[in-house]
Amino acid sequence: EQMSRLFLAFEQADSSIAARFGGTGLGLAISQNLVQQMGGVILVHSAPGEGSTFTFTIGMDRAECEPEETDSDGIVPDLTGRHILLVEDLAINRVILTELLADTHVEIDEAEDGLEALEKFENSPVNHYDLIFMDVQMPNVDGYEATRRIRILPRPDSATVPIIAMTANAYREDIEQARKAGMNAHLAKPIDVDAVMRLLAEKCGVGEEQATRPR
Repeated sequence: EQMSRLFLAFEQADSSIAARFGGTGLGLAISQNLVQQMGGVILVHSAPGEGSTFTFTIGMDRAECEPEETDSDGIVPDLTGRHILLVEDLAINRVILTELLADTHVEIDEAEDGLEALEKFENSPVNHYDLIFMDVQMPNVDGYEATRRIRILPRPDSATVPIIAMTANAYREDIEQARKAGMNAHLAKPIDVDAVMRLLAEKCGVGEEQATRPR
């Protein structure tokens, strides 16, 4: 009974999802607009208790694609013996970032939400974590609140551990909100691997001689 309104702006079939994970009800409206501008159509099939399937069709010309040239420096910092805490509610995102960082030899602990991140930081030895990657939109306790709670913990490293925001929200106000929460830097999703490597080298204090191995 909600399907007729799904593609309207600010409409959501289940408001409890937005309460837990955030959201505005604009995603499907934007998707429909993009598909229609490309001369296509988007459809949905849904059954209670079974799930929903969204499909779209567009007509496109076949093109020959040349590999994109980049100015990537391909630098990988050697983080042997270093520890980071990866806070991300989506398992696939944790897997991807863990694989991307494999060549750094950094040791990674994982947390599925801000509450678990807070518990792991509190229970870790002082100065155990060299850096925290903190997703912003998460259930239970979001990244902003988790960062604020970490910053006020009565331990010497709570104020100094680098906390890096990871979010698809990359507007100036989002970056400012991250800064006000106590975060040190902001990484926009999808993650730029070279930006991650440079940031790790900077925040973990890796010198030039330790960051020259090509990927």
